[in-house]
Amino acid sequence: MKSIVKVLKWFFAILSVIALLITFSLYLFKDKIIGVVINEANQYLAVPVKVAKVDIAFWGSFPNLSVDFDGVLIRDALPDAHTTDTLLFTEKIRLKFNPLDLWNGNYHLKALEIRPGTIQIRTLADGQVNYNITKPSDSESTTPFELKLKKIDISNLRVVYDNRATGQYYATNIRKSRISGDFSATRYTVDAKGNAFVKRAKSGELSLIRNKTLDYDFQLLVDTDSSLVSLPDAQISIEGLPFSIKGKVDADSLNFRVLSKDIQLTDLANNFSLAGDEIKKFKGAGKLDVDLAIFGPLDNTTPTTLICDFGVENGKLTEPFQGLTISNISVDGHYSNQGGAAKEELVLRKLHFQTAGGPFNANLKITEFASPYIQGQANGKINAATAHALFRFPTIDQIRGDVKVNAQFKIRNKADGKMDIQQCDGTVDLERMELKFLEDKRLFRNLNAGFFL
Repeated sequence: MKSIVKVLKWFFAILSVIALLITFSLYLFKDKIIGVVINEANQYLAVPVKVAKVDIAFWGSFPNLSVDFDGVLIRDALPDAHTTDTLLFTEKIRLKFNPLDLWNGNYHLKALEIRPGTIQIRTLADGQVNYNITKPSDSESTTPFELKLKKIDISNLRVVYDNRATGQYYATNIRKSRISGDFSATRYTVDAKGNAFVKRAKSGELSLIRNKTLDYDFQLLVDTDSSLVSLPDAQISIEGLPFSIKGKVDADSLNFRVLSKDIQLTDLANNFSLAGDEIKKFKGAGKLDVDLAIFGPLDNTTPTTLICDFGVENGKLTEPFQGLTISNISVDGHYSNQGGAAKEELVLRKLHFQTAGGPFNANLKITEFASPYIQGQANGKINAATAHALFRFPTIDQIRGDVKVNAQFKIRNKADGKMDIQQCDGTVDLERMELKFLEDKRLFRNLNAGFFL
């Protein structure tokens, strides 16, 4: 027992000496290591970078040695940018190195961590961008710093892309993401996995996604010699709904295709219903088909083209509280912004369903999204209670009865909010309506009315 205790004492004594030597070495080489990293950054960046604090960490990132930049701020690169215009701000950027490499004078960057922060990428209406922050590279210059990056970890990073020349706007919070690959090679595979919250994705005047979660796990094939990034068939999930995506980006253009992957109509209704979280799960049948093409030149002033065909056949939804059913759901829709804002359109070539009131048929076309021009026709009956169960009209507490419509219309919604009714012909009949508004104790029964338009 005495021998064991003696060995343990020597063991821990040696460990303590090693720890002290490492700590002392870090103290001696701290300024040199930080200086090399900062000098390397200044070689490539054309705008000043503000850093609140720079420090070395070893024991907290063992077995790697880390250089921590706290409170990193990079302003916009636009010539007339204000002092409040931010390209990048993050509370911490951590660069990870192998301690043995540093001991031998080799500054090989292994991994990078960013958390939390914000990146705001902007393109002005005249095509100027705020992210031209790098200097022209000097191929003849030598440096001990070498990029052998294998991994990037991102936590709570808010990313905004605002292109006023093309009318595209994307705002996303990357909650957690890990990107790994041999980034120093000329050909390599990137593995990307993570979770994000898409606050808004907008093309022109049309919002594509709002306040939805995004989960992804895919591989990118990168060939730096030919400036080609390929995405084989990959899987993503938007609010729990599965999609497949594939495509490529080369030096001049991008081309992607997104397809729905067996999306059940009930999943769509439960995840995207306007009724709120308090509603029970819809039941039913039918699938949603989506075929979205995304392509165009890599040009800051040319909008990316989106062409999407979507549809539902033989769908059915049953609301579980009262057993209200929408059956025979058929949708044939199309969206395109090809040709610019003047030719942007959303078309419902067919919208058909049946409620307790009877069948309903309609078609709709929306163009000129800046001042939407809406034209179409509708014919049939809608059960008001069924519609309220799915869409939850905001000012109504309860509603029952049928709404019968037989009309055609051409309406322009002007930019000032006024409606320009160019044509509205037909009838709208309310039959056996029962209505109660929110914050109103009165209940209106047996409402019957006929409107001639």
